[in-house]
Amino acid sequence: MVWYDMTLYGTVPSCAMPLICIEVNMEFPGSEVLGVLISGAGASGVLIASLMALAALLGIVLMQIRKFNTADRGTQALLVSLTEERNRANQIADQAMRERNEAVQQLLAVDHQAKRSDTRILELEHEVLLLRENVKTLQQTLDGMARELNQATQLITAQKAVIDELRQMARGGRHD
Repeated sequence: MVWYDMTLYGTVPSCAMPLICIEVNMEFPGSEVLGVLISGAGASGVLIASLMALAALLGIVLMQIRKFNTADRGTQALLVSLTEERNRANQIADQAMRERNEAVQQLLAVDHQAKRSDTRILELEHEVLLLRENVKTLQQTLDGMARELNQATQLITAQKAVIDELRQMARGGRHD
């Protein structure tokens, strides 16, 4: 840190003491006045000393501004370069974000399609279970019908035997 002690000595009757003491931090642009000590003079002396101190302070500030202006050209070029680099980095980041978002959208679409496929598979599995139940029911119905058909066939066969016997008896009765 660079400090300038600007002490202005004036003639004060009875002693030689500082009229104004100003401490200035010149490390950064827009220098800061850290402390001001005004002593030993009347109002007009204080005013004159203040103006002198202000003039000296402005000289130092102008000198520092010139230094910073010279350095500022390089700084401006550096800032422009850094700004361009930042903009390029932002463009790359934006492009990467867009690509990431597109990939996420594609993944979501694939996930949605997979969920739809899973749902359809579950629906088909349920339909298969229902069809198996229907096949069992139909098989039981067919088994029952087959039993009834066998019983009907046996009944028909028995009735046919009775009819044949009755026919034979009827034929036999005519011949007697």
